[in-house]
Amino acid sequence: MSDAKTLLGKRIRDLRVQKKHSQEKLGEMSQTSGKYIGEIERGQANLTIDVVEKLSTALEVEMVELFDYQHEMGNGRLKKEIDSLIHKSSGEDLKRIFRVLKSLTK
Repeated sequence: MSDAKTLLGKRIRDLRVQKKHSQEKLGEMSQTSGKYIGEIERGQANLTIDVVEKLSTALEVEMVELFDYQHEMGNGRLKKEIDSLIHKSSGEDLKRIFRVLKSLTK
């Protein structure tokens, strides 16, 4: 099972739960089935672009939002991503980043 399919499935589940839909309800809304939604959420299904489009419509999000699963990264990868963003930042941006991080970690 690929990591991308697992992350996509978790993201779809998170969005479905936020909308308070059951797998069956999301299946109806996306013209699929509750069983298929379960397979997607477990990372067991191969989605076509048509299914991704139907899911994004049913969940009332842009298609790109289905692939926004960076919050699911492990701590090591998150630290690397943050470090990369910091290295690309200017002096003023670094000051802002510092203030935000300092306020978040108090």
